[in-house]
Amino acid sequence: MIGSKPYWLTFFPPAWFLGLYERLLGTHDVYFLQLSRMAILALWTSFAVALASYLVSYRRHAIRILEQSLPRRRRDIYTVIAGVIPERLARNSHERAIFDFVGRTLQRSRYHRLVLGFSVGVALVLSVQSVGPALVTQFRFRQLSNGWGIEPTLALPLVIGAVLIAALCYVFQLPSELRANWIFRMAENSGRRELLDGVERVLILCGVVPAIVLALPIEALAVGWAVAVAHSALMTVLLLLLLEMRLREWHKIPFTCSYVPGRRNIWQIVGAYLFLFGILIPIIGFFEMRMLRWFLLVLAAAPLTVVYIALRSARRQQWANVPLLFDESEEPLIMGIRLS
Repeated sequence: MIGSKPYWLTFFPPAWFLGLYERLLGTHDVYFLQLSRMAILALWTSFAVALASYLVSYRRHAIRILEQSLPRRRRDIYTVIAGVIPERLARNSHERAIFDFVGRTLQRSRYHRLVLGFSVGVALVLSVQSVGPALVTQFRFRQLSNGWGIEPTLALPLVIGAVLIAALCYVFQLPSELRANWIFRMAENSGRRELLDGVERVLILCGVVPAIVLALPIEALAVGWAVAVAHSALMTVLLLLLLEMRLREWHKIPFTCSYVPGRRNIWQIVGAYLFLFGILIPIIGFFEMRMLRWFLLVLAAAPLTVVYIALRSARRQQWANVPLLFDESEEPLIMGIRLS
């Protein structure tokens, strides 16, 4: 195999160092010289990455040990959610408070970030498994072989959005500091619906928007920009409807309500997700494949938009009347019988 000097062997690091070994022995073959150059480049790259990782780790640990603040303020995604976005999207002080509270809590709580990061990883794994073969076919043959390559691509925003929405709703139920909910208790009577509107906006911004933005370029590569934009509009409405279903019984401020695990039947939860990912999303993809025209996708999105607006209006009216939930007291296993 080595004697035939295959090109694909250049993708295996052990072959690089075989070429370096041959070069040290005095071989002047062009094939082994190319492999040796790749080995030298890999060694220097590994050294640079190790040095950069050491400097970053040392900086973080030195800050923790010396308890000194950074010379400049670090700006990550949670800081953007807490500080930059509310100034442009929040319509009132209650919504800005929700954005700021969610961003600061996620910035400080490793546990919440871990759960959210795990869910994002699951979404990416599902996406790569479904879209990866189609993308490989696209780059090798410059076209998708059949409908089975396009259908997973069209389902990509629904898969990512459904996982992100479910993960955010679960993370928001996990309390961070229950004693901090006193400020929201005081503001409940004057701005209950505005506070919950802030929760809705956070879920749209962090659950719906990333799914659409990440999937749009891949869809454009598969079906063209015109169809991809129209399909993104349809997917946005479907994700908003899915979010609406999650918010129908939602009366909590994120991280401020006690959480009692096991209140819902585990088989009910598993069945709901199996229905969503195993039946509903494939059915939607089946119908999408038969109307891959931008005007048909827009026509399909129009009535769904009307349904979403009606459901959202009814839900916001309910939010104005139902009090916020700050304590999930565990129900007793055996209810008492009042005979007296």
